[in-house]
Amino acid sequence: MTRVPGGDKLLESRLNSALANPKFRRWCAYEFFYGTIDQDWFAQNEFQQCLNGLGLGSVTHLTRPKWRYVRSVIGKPRRVSHAFFVEERTNLNVHRMARRSPEDEQDKDEENKRADDEELSHSKEEHLTALIPVGTQVTCA
Repeated sequence: MTRVPGGDKLLESRLNSALANPKFRRWCAYEFFYGTIDQDWFAQNEFQQCLNGLGLGSVTHLTRPKWRYVRSVIGKPRRVSHAFFVEERTNLNVHRMARRSPEDEQDKDEENKRADDEELSHSKEEHLTALIPVGTQVTCA
């Protein structure tokens, strides 16, 4: 049984019943746990970037004409389709490869030059992990 700080019994019972559902647990794993390499990808908010580009980044309420202008700049929304997911997945893989390649080049340079700064190598390990080969046994410590 999961204990919630503060002791709200209704909240505890709802949380326990939700966590008993395997689909909900799987959704939580996909929604809240993703690799360090993907953090900056998912932190991007294209709508907020668009508003910042228009000079409306800190605005919380817009009048109807301003909303019309924002919608005209954004354009027609794209439908969710198989092609959309393929394109997004490809963009994510390109982003991952771009993040990994500078790290690989730095690793090769460090092997040749002998790294003196151990703190830098430790911070790099924490931020970006290497690919794990298929079939590797993974344990949690």
